Amino acid sequence: NLIVSSATVGHVLDTGRLVQWNDFLDESTNESHDWVIPGLLERMERVIIVAAEGVGKTMLARQVAICCSAGIHPFAFQRIPSIRTLTVDLENPERIIRRTSRSIAKEAMTLSKVSKLDAYILTKPSGMDLLKAQDRANLEDAIEQVKPHMLVIGPLYKAFLDPGGRTSESIALEVAKYLDTVRTVYNCALWIEHHAPLGTTMSSRDLRPFGSAVWSRWPEFGISLQPDPTALGDYVYDVKHFRGAREERPWPIKMKRGKRFPFEVLDWMKVGI
Repeated sequence: NLIVSSATVGHVLDTGRLVQWNDFLDESTNESHDWVIPGLLERMERVIIVAAEGVGKTMLARQVAICCSAGIHPFAFQRIPSIRTLTVDLENPERIIRRTSRSIAKEAMTLSKVSKLDAYILTKPSGMDLLKAQDRANLEDAIEQVKPHMLVIGPLYKAFLDPGGRTSESIALEVAKYLDTVRTVYNCALWIEHHAPLGTTMSSRDLRPFGSAVWSRWPEFGISLQPDPTALGDYVYDVKHFRGAREERPWPIKMKRGKRFPFEVLDWMKVGI
């Protein structure tokens, strides 16, 4: 493996780079975007999607992974350069995954006119413990075989186990640092599904990542899906950001449950206005 799995987050030495500001700014490098989803997400960037149970975080993740691998924009449904994706499903039984995903694959392949997806899935409904070397090695083996441009994984709460005797902050920091090592070594984007804290009603939920505040600070894009209370009888969701994005991008701001795909966009964020 390229990463040496251990409880200390792998022995990949990153000493950083010291350079004078003027020299840094004068360097001639390729500063063009290295998109995995054109205009929206680059390699090495991290997205965390938060929503209540039953909203469809998992279906949205599959839509992103499958469409992008077919060369279809997962929200605009226009042709884009295809990428290779790896989905790590840590919760759902295989039969359910097949039944709920066939239509996504069929629609994406029909739109793109491809006969096979450049997409892979690792199923482990019992979850992983990324605090342990063996589970890290198993994940890395799959990543090494696939070499994805985007890693889609979740739900996050089933990616590690609280060993006891530690704060949630220190556990989250270790897992986040490990995932950062993965994205650095394999140069891939991360799309992570996570849950919101439990609340008394859907509308009163604090739509931020459950657990440590590390997950609110860590990603480039922290996105929440919240049902639109004015859309009576319809499955319409406001797409909000639980943290300020590190760069302006045209993310959807309102989506609904779709007929061809699990989610369709009703409105987009206006950028540069």
